[in-house]
Amino acid sequence: MVHGPAAGDEGGARHNGEGDRQRSARATAATYGYADENGELLFECLRYEPKAFRQRRPDGRGGWIWNLTDARRVLYRLPELLRADVASPVFICEGEKDVDTASKLGLVATCNPMGAGKWRQVKDEAAKVLRGRDVVVIPDKDEAGRAHAAEVASALEGVAVSVVVREVPTGKDLTEWVQGGATANDVRGLADHDGSEPRAAAAGLVPEWPPLQPIDESATPVPFPVEAMPAWLASFVSALAETTQTPVDIGGTLTLAVVSACVGGRISVRVRGDYVEPAHTYTLAVAPPADRKSAVHRAVTAPLISWEKEQATARRAEAARSSAERNALEQRLRAAEKKAGALDPATAEGADALERARALAVELDRHAVVRPDRVWADDVTPQKLVGLLSEHGGRMALLSAEGGGLAGLVNGLYSEGVPVLDVLLKGHGGDSLRVDRQGRPPEIIETPALTIAVALQPDALAELLKRRDLRGRGLLARFCYVLPKSRVGMRRAGAPMRAEVRDDYHDGVRALLDRSTWCDELRIVSLSEPALAAWEELEREVEPRLGTGGDLEWMADWAGKVCGLVARLACQLHAAEHSGGSVPDIIAAPTMERAISLGRYYLAHAMSAFDMLGADPVRAGAARLIRHLERERPCEIDERAIKRWLRRGQDTPKNVHAECAMLVEYGYLRPAVSPAESRPGRKPGPRWQVRPFWTETAEEPGSVHSSILSTPVLHQARGQQARTVRL
Repeated sequence: MVHGPAAGDEGGARHNGEGDRQRSARATAATYGYADENGELLFECLRYEPKAFRQRRPDGRGGWIWNLTDARRVLYRLPELLRADVASPVFICEGEKDVDTASKLGLVATCNPMGAGKWRQVKDEAAKVLRGRDVVVIPDKDEAGRAHAAEVASALEGVAVSVVVREVPTGKDLTEWVQGGATANDVRGLADHDGSEPRAAAAGLVPEWPPLQPIDESATPVPFPVEAMPAWLASFVSALAETTQTPVDIGGTLTLAVVSACVGGRISVRVRGDYVEPAHTYTLAVAPPADRKSAVHRAVTAPLISWEKEQATARRAEAARSSAERNALEQRLRAAEKKAGALDPATAEGADALERARALAVELDRHAVVRPDRVWADDVTPQKLVGLLSEHGGRMALLSAEGGGLAGLVNGLYSEGVPVLDVLLKGHGGDSLRVDRQGRPPEIIETPALTIAVALQPDALAELLKRRDLRGRGLLARFCYVLPKSRVGMRRAGAPMRAEVRDDYHDGVRALLDRSTWCDELRIVSLSEPALAAWEELEREVEPRLGTGGDLEWMADWAGKVCGLVARLACQLHAAEHSGGSVPDIIAAPTMERAISLGRYYLAHAMSAFDMLGADPVRAGAARLIRHLERERPCEIDERAIKRWLRRGQDTPKNVHAECAMLVEYGYLRPAVSPAESRPGRKPGPRWQVRPFWTETAEEPGSVHSSILSTPVLHQARGQQARTVRL
């Protein structure tokens, strides 16, 4: 049975005019009211003789609107269905007449409005009502009825405890069977089965779900170990993540970068023998647009900004006096050089003028210009970065919320005579940096200590990782990578940060910046014996994994530096733990253990980052689609919904179909059963059903452990095996 327009009806006519006169010319055989949970009438379906159907809804003024444009679509006899014993089977018929027949027999029955092929209009409502119930689908014995039963069974598999499709033994529908003498017990018998009947999928009624498989294990985000940080840092990072509704990873790595900026070039750690690691690090955090990177960046760098302002104010007079003295020296030198050039050096006067010019040149070279202390920069050119390192004792940090500074640095091998990669490579390793440019004095930085922490969008990171020259020279292996799970789409109003938490963070950073904490010479601390033992145990664990056949062989360039990274992190944590006083000469074992936990976090994220190098675009698109499904949790999707979610120019129908085909193969989707359509015009596009017991039992969106990119969720409704069978 298919409900469609009655001959001569006007689709949008109200309760007056020609449409009413045409309807009144036909006899109304039955009126079926559809009500909400509270019994409030939503709309009616009218059956006419000769056979035709129309729908109408109240207009709120005592009349009718003859369409269902804005009406909520619900199941027929919804209030009775909700009041029924949940242990009773629910009979889903094709039309209201059969439902009324079953109800008169004392059975629980329902259907969707407008007959066969229209189940998708109520599939979401039905999933809520029929979850955990035993369902019997009774189709009309024709092609349209069987196709409708297949659609209903497909939609309810995994939602209901069981779904059984049964045709009546005699007659073309349930009503004719009952009129022929069938009793309530006969109808109830349709629900009896022992589970031995063939599954509908095996019979071709519903496509079978394949085993659910992880589509991209490398995309599993490992949670940032906030507990590894000193209390004053951990409290700030947790509060910042809450108030900005951002991943804790971004705030955590940026605050460690601030510590690196404060202590880099001032302290190093002697691991064993002559092996010494500096304390500064490089970090790349990946965050999509609208992820509030700038808000986190402002909060984290606030104490650096205020400290630099205070330094500029305190040293303004001294800097001005120093600049004036240098300008005067330069003028005197020019005058002396001019005079010496005009005289014969063989004469006594000429020799005195030349000696005077030489003395002024030496004095000018020794004159140090006083500049306010700076700790960090945002977007700088390579030559400016070298200048900042030279001016501030080899110590500088590049901290950027958008990654523009780093992108500008790596766009070429040279920039105005500055070897860009050499600056970045030596700035990380602390090797002597010498830059000679034509027409300028050489800049020599004996032990540069450069800190980098920038946030990039995923596409920018992918482009960076494709640069063979950057990986071949070892630059990419020097960065810590952070790929947090975005909270965009799942954010709420965050609680404001308490003032004492913010103040503790500012005080801690200022204590690390305080010159009295550090001596002029580089401070070198050592590892305690237990700390060294823990570090060497990590070294023994990692080394075999780097060799042929090891799980880290493919990224040995990065993983081979992870033990050194851990030593640097231990040095940072050690300094931060004692920010309020003198820093001990020995790093304790608990500090090393916390550094190792951070190292394992960065190793997991580096594996995800380097895996992007060989990423299959179809697999990447499928992984993005899974994240949308995880958040939206639909029962069914089509091509238009996918393109609306992703909004990417490359999502042609071919790409979308390839991505969905992969998700079908891995068990997340399956082709939806298309109902028989009698309407003219273009055929509807393909649709896919979303695996229901994944979407309904996954944990809260945003939970690391709920991500189906890693660990499939394979629970069934009520912990039972859902089944669909057909006789």
